Amino acid sequence: WVPWVAGATVVAPPAGSNLQGEPLWRFLGERCVTVLRSDAATLAALDERLLALRLVLSSASCPPEVIRRWRRPGRRLIGTYGPPEATVTTTWTELEPGRPPSLGVPLPTYSVVVLDVEDPRSALPRGAIGEIGIAGVGLARGYVNRDDLAQAAFVADSLDVPGNPSQRIFRTGDLGRITADGRIEYRARLEEGPS
Repeated sequence: WVPWVAGATVVAPPAGSNLQGEPLWRFLGERCVTVLRSDAATLAALDERLLALRLVLSSASCPPEVIRRWRRPGRRLIGTYGPPEATVTTTWTELEPGRPPSLGVPLPTYSVVVLDVEDPRSALPRGAIGEIGIAGVGLARGYVNRDDLAQAAFVADSLDVPGNPSQRIFRTGDLGRITADGRIEYRARLEEGPS
């Protein structure tokens, strides 16, 4: 949707193709692609010297060496985070070499809270590690024909999060904390425990 809202052209790969590495690099260069949405593994395998690229969107957990290679004058590197249950992207951050890793800050229509793992209806204070919870206008209604999963993944918003019309919070299964400056820091998957 973003390219269309901006009046840009969407460049799709040929049907049935699985472009990676050199073939993907050639495809992007031949079509003068200026904005690329890619995962960190694909960026790691590509030549970063695609001169036409002005904006690269990747996961907020992009490795430091990939950030260092891809970040350059005239090119923004933005990391995003969010699950499908929250319409995929809920936070964003500028990815810059030497900056501590972070999921960034919530997009304007979302809020992020850190929930107590033992009592997911309670929020933890800034700095405490708990389960990352997402609230906002793009939250899913649940899962088709899977009310049991929805009841486990979505909790009632007893925190009265502003701008949360669904009055529910999605439990991501990710452990993290909110830093003193309001950035969300990912720590691990819930089943792995804090790092």
